[in-house]
Amino acid sequence: MNVEIIIMNWYKKSQQKETVQAIAFRVRSLLSSANSDDLRAMCLDASKTLKQELIKSGYRAVVVQGTFAIDIPDPEMYSDWEEDDFEDEEQMNEAQYSPLHYWVELNDNTIIDITADQFNDEIESEVDYMQPITIGTYSQFPRYKALRKN
Repeated sequence: MNVEIIIMNWYKKSQQKETVQAIAFRVRSLLSSANSDDLRAMCLDASKTLKQELIKSGYRAVVVQGTFAIDIPDPEMYSDWEEDDFEDEEQMNEAQYSPLHYWVELNDNTIIDITADQFNDEIESEVDYMQPITIGTYSQFPRYKALRKN
């Protein structure tokens, strides 16, 4: 088989598979209006939808339950919490700085989060602000800590 045919076959296959970025942008657009607050506290549903779309396009993906480290907790977000829901007040306070969050992970440990920007009000440094769609690795985004994968 000559090299030109191999390259053409690879090119055709790469063009058939929608990119992860394109799928993420499409799903986020479908789920939100112009206001990014539409997806605040919707990370589980958004991640489930994204996972299904990625699988339809041939990717191996799972929804990850984990925590996202923040710097400045928004008191309104945690005002309904009661210490009875935790072992002690210290655990409750720690949870405020590492709220539960959901995102999608590909089989190569790539994080895809289409709701990450919901935490920007709780991050001190503008350098650390999250893009509306975050795609990368755990080493690139150390605020993510995986707890369970499904």
